[in-house]
Amino acid sequence: MKPYYDPADLKRIPELVKLAPQASASFFAFEHEVYRAPSALPLKTKELIAVATAHVTGLPLLHRRSCPKI
Repeated sequence: MKPYYDPADLKRIPELVKLAPQASASFFAFEHEVYRAPSALPLKTKELIAVATAHVTGLPLLHRRSCPKI
C-alpha cells in the first residue's frame, strides 16, 4: 500500500500555486493569520497544536511548515 504522505509532493507546490493562484493566496493569508498574527493563543501553543494534529492525522508536513524549530 502506498503511503498517504510523500515528501516528493512538496516539489509540486509551485505548480499548484500557478494552477490556483487565488486559492493559494487565500491559504497563505490564512496560514499567516494563524501562525504569525497576534492572537489570544501564544505561538508556542499554536505550534504544539500543529504537532499534535500532525501526529493524529499522520501528516508530518503540517508541523514542519508551521513550526520548523520543533
